[in-house]
Amino acid sequence: MKRLRRLSLKAKLILITVAASLVSVIVACTLFIVYDIDNVRRAMKEDLRVVAEEIAINSTPALEFESLDSAREILGALRADPNIEMAVIYDRKGNSVDYRRADLGASTVPALSRTEGAYFEDGKLRIYGFVLREGKFLGTIFIQSDTEDLRDRLANDARVVVLVVVASLLAALLLLALIDDILDLSMIEAGTMEMRLETFDVKALVDDVESAIRPILARAANVLEVHCPADIGALHADVTRVRQALFNLLSNASRFTEKGTVVVHVTRDESPDGDWVTFRVTDTGKGSVFITSLPRRINQHKDDGVRISSTESGTAPRAAAG
Repeated sequence: MKRLRRLSLKAKLILITVAASLVSVIVACTLFIVYDIDNVRRAMKEDLRVVAEEIAINSTPALEFESLDSAREILGALRADPNIEMAVIYDRKGNSVDYRRADLGASTVPALSRTEGAYFEDGKLRIYGFVLREGKFLGTIFIQSDTEDLRDRLANDARVVVLVVVASLLAALLLLALIDDILDLSMIEAGTMEMRLETFDVKALVDDVESAIRPILARAANVLEVHCPADIGALHADVTRVRQALFNLLSNASRFTEKGTVVVHVTRDESPDGDWVTFRVTDTGKGSVFITSLPRRINQHKDDGVRISSTESGTAPRAAAG
């Protein structure tokens, strides 16, 4: 509990979001599997019960005249069902004829130790049914089926659950990204954004962002032009925030541009208080809502030597920092 209390607000929100998503998905998937498997078990019992009733009806004359050999032919028809492993017809004296699936080989005929009904036991589905005629007991039908259908259904459900969990985690990650952006903006507005300043290579950062954004731009058939001198040098700033700002501006440009051009200009400008590195993004799209208060707020942190701007053709910058 003490460790949880020490977590930042952002970390707590991330933990709550992921935990809530996982718990809700696990509960929903568990209920889904239980419901689905129960339905499959009921359907398997009903199907096997229908088969047992058909055999009972067809074998009634043979049992009535105590001619089990003729009942053997009735059992032979079960070869058409690959799931049925064994079937036995008992007469009232306990004599029996049986059918076994070819892959089982010789095995002991099960004893009549069950009352009438269908049971799942030992990984098999077994059914016992009585053969009656005008209330007179003639014999018993026993059928044993494998549970391959049940296992196949369980495997399919497991695959569905995995896909649902992965999709829910992706959705949670998207939600976390939105929360992260909201918290960042809130901290900027409150003037409490913490900057972790370090020296990094500008060209390497631009190359990283370019590699990440090109697939996004390609979806809208946009062309990306990057103008960044190889010798532009290093910059002392918060590399994570600079990368995030540049990526967001390019992503925004892609969102509002289709079959157009997005251009990135990176320049180093000299000034009396030191060099400035300017990242400028222009596009040929229709643009989006202007952010007018962001420059003033970010400027309060004095992130040394950084200007970031985004413009449409013929419009003023939408965001800047310096």
